[in-house]
Amino acid sequence: MAKAMAEPMMNRGQGMGKVKLPSPRDNVEKLDLRSYNGCIYVFSFADSLPGGLRFGDQLLGVKDKCVTGLKLEDVLKICKDLSKESEITFRPSSLTETVILNVGSAPSAGIKVTEGVIANVEAGSPAAEAGLLLNSRIIKIDNKDVTHLSDDKLLALLDKAGGEKSLLLAPKYLFTESVPSPSV
Repeated sequence: MAKAMAEPMMNRGQGMGKVKLPSPRDNVEKLDLRSYNGCIYVFSFADSLPGGLRFGDQLLGVKDKCVTGLKLEDVLKICKDLSKESEITFRPSSLTETVILNVGSAPSAGIKVTEGVIANVEAGSPAAEAGLLLNSRIIKIDNKDVTHLSDDKLLALLDKAGGEKSLLLAPKYLFTESVPSPSV
């Protein structure tokens, strides 16, 4: 199978990109598409998504069809009907934020989490200094998916003393208000 290649769009000023997928039909399940506020978003946390897409990227078009404003089921049908390499137009995620957390020699990162969501940030803690916000869901630590970890294991990773940690965060509401894609 051909490898997915990312191709920049001519107008990067608008923050859009294009990727060619060898077979969108085979790859659409990996993307875990979801609908939120009339837009279709990639909702997968996988490290190797087709074409370099990532969590939170908004799909704008599939092949020559604009998908903005379409129902999720209609977008999935378009993807399912494609049988050969096709182009997907997307807008890179504006829903996620990467924050660098440096615990250093502090006894902990200074946060409490509930179901992977930041529930409390202690004043003066490394988390407060990094600007971590309440109600942010921790998706990745150092590019590794942590959405499946228990709160205790997540905190153990964060509280580990030493160097900087890169956190990928997203607003909690995305996980409670988005509509998951049905099976393709």
